[in-house]
Amino acid sequence: MLLRLPKKNTFCLVARRASMKSSARLSHTSPPSASKQDVYIPPDEIKDVPQKWDIIKPKMLKDEILEYLRWKMEGNWSKMSREEQMAIYSISYGKWGPRSEAKNKNGLGNGGKELNLSYILMRTVFNLILLSAAGVSLLNLKRDKETLKEWDHQETAV
Repeated sequence: MLLRLPKKNTFCLVARRASMKSSARLSHTSPPSASKQDVYIPPDEIKDVPQKWDIIKPKMLKDEILEYLRWKMEGNWSKMSREEQMAIYSISYGKWGPRSEAKNKNGLGNGGKELNLSYILMRTVFNLILLSAAGVSLLNLKRDKETLKEWDHQETAV
């Protein structure tokens, strides 16, 4: 039997797994003979997933939505509601996480947050070390060419 706790948006995973073991397999659509107590009711936030996935706070609610959508994807996708299909698409390909617009705003990969002093300092130190290594290698290249010319002159003189 599936349990839905009132007004908490939490899903009892133990009850669902126990129900799946006892009844072999749950159908992806509610059978006509199923009573209201045997049918799992997904959270109402599924319809808001495309707009609010990154700001849905309780992790348990996100986990419940993900588990429910994974379970629904095991069945026939044409029998899924439009809201569920949109939720699955936006979770997989939406503009949240690494694809968020804030991340692409400054291109630095810090989610659009302001740059702090330690980030700027570390980046400056890295660039200075990189440029100084390139400068030293160019100086050594010039010195190596001069040394090779000297050796060639010494070999031809001998």
